Amino acid sequence: MCRSIATLFFQRTWCWLFSTPDFYGSIRLLISIAYFLGITPFHVARDPNGMRSLRDCWIGFVNVIAHWLLLSYCYTYIFLQNESLIGYFMRTYISEFTTRLHEIGGLTATIITFMMTIFRRRHLKKACELIVRIDRCLDQLQQSVAYTNMLRYVLVVLSLLAFLDGAMIVTCVVCLRQLRVRASWQLCFVIVYEMLAISITICFFCLLMRSIQRRFGRINKEFGKETGPSTESSHRKKRAVEKEANNEEEPNLQADADADEEPQNGSF
Repeated sequence: MCRSIATLFFQRTWCWLFSTPDFYGSIRLLISIAYFLGITPFHVARDPNGMRSLRDCWIGFVNVIAHWLLLSYCYTYIFLQNESLIGYFMRTYISEFTTRLHEIGGLTATIITFMMTIFRRRHLKKACELIVRIDRCLDQLQQSVAYTNMLRYVLVVLSLLAFLDGAMIVTCVVCLRQLRVRASWQLCFVIVYEMLAISITICFFCLLMRSIQRRFGRINKEFGKETGPSTESSHRKKRAVEKEANNEEEPNLQADADADEEPQNGSF
C-alpha cells in the first residue's frame, strides 16, 4: 500500500515537473523566475475552465517597482561610494572609466526595462496568445507540438545557466576572500541580479524566437504537402494539353502541305 502510494506520488511529481499538455505549461518555470526577478508582472494561472494563460495582478506590478527602486538605490550607492568589482583588483584610468560607464548604463537599462515591462507588457501577452492560436490550427492539421520536449529543453538550458552563473559568482567570492576584501551588499546584489536577469531575459527571448521558428517550419511543411501534389498535377495537365495541341497541329500541317502540292501536280 505504501509502495503504491509512493509510486503514484512519484509519477504525479514526474508528470508535473517534466511533462505538460500546453504551451503555457512549457514556459511556466521561465515565467515564474522572470516574475520573481521583477522582469515581468505576468504569471501563469488557470481559469475556471482549467485553461492556462498569462495574467498580471497588482502584486506583480508592486514586485517590478520594488526591484526597480532597489536597483536604483544600489547603483546610486556604489556610484557615490566609488565601489566596483574590478576596482578591488586594480585601479587604473580605464577601469574607473568602465566602472562609471557600467553604472550609468546599468541605471539607464533599469529605467528602460521598467518602462518596457509596465507599458509594453501587452505585446508579450499577445505574442503568447498568437503562438497558442497557431498551435490550435496545427493541431487541427494533425501537426501537434511536443510541449514536453520544449519543457525539458527549457529545464536543460536553465540548468546550464544556473551552473555558469553559479560558477562565476563563486569565482568572484573566492577571489574577494583571498584578497581579504568585504564588498558591500549593494554591489553583491547588483552583480548577482545582473547575471540572473540578463541570462533569463536572453533565454526567454531565444525561447520565443525558437518557438515561432518551429511553428513556421511546421506550417511550411504542411503547406508544402498540400501544394506539392497539386502543383505536380497541374504540370502534368499542362503537358497533356500541350501534347494534344501538338497532335492536333500535325494533321493540320499535313493537310495544308497536301493542299499546296495538288495545284503543282495539276500544272504538270
